[in-house]
Amino acid sequence: MTGNDHIAMYVPTQEVIIRVDAAKVKVRTGEPQRILQIAYNEQLGNERAALLRRFGYQVISVMGNESARILFSGVDFNPALIIVGHAAPEQTRQEIVDWLKVKYPQTTVLALNPRNQELVGADYNVVQNGPEKWLPYVLSL
Repeated sequence: MTGNDHIAMYVPTQEVIIRVDAAKVKVRTGEPQRILQIAYNEQLGNERAALLRRFGYQVISVMGNESARILFSGVDFNPALIIVGHAAPEQTRQEIVDWLKVKYPQTTVLALNPRNQELVGADYNVVQNGPEKWLPYVLSL
């Protein structure tokens, strides 16, 4: 560990779930970057949103594809990143990635996936196995 390390710990087990060298993280100035999260499990969505907010992101979370389509169909919104959760059937998740890439073609899409799945069109596909797998992608933006 260096003097620049920050850690996130799962308190009940005291397990370190992520360690980040703050010297390697881009410092965000001005308006916080916006992240749109489409979750399919409320508890995991809330945990991801809370973690991202601790890193200074503005997070808008929706539950499921239909909520995402309704909320963002008529809104002029330009998120820095869109995260697609893992807890829905592959076809459901693929449909929203396809829709997102038409609606927000310049926005990075990070798909959190069960093992042996990848969503075509997502910019990043990561196996959902805790934030230590996907958070580095977010922090690198």
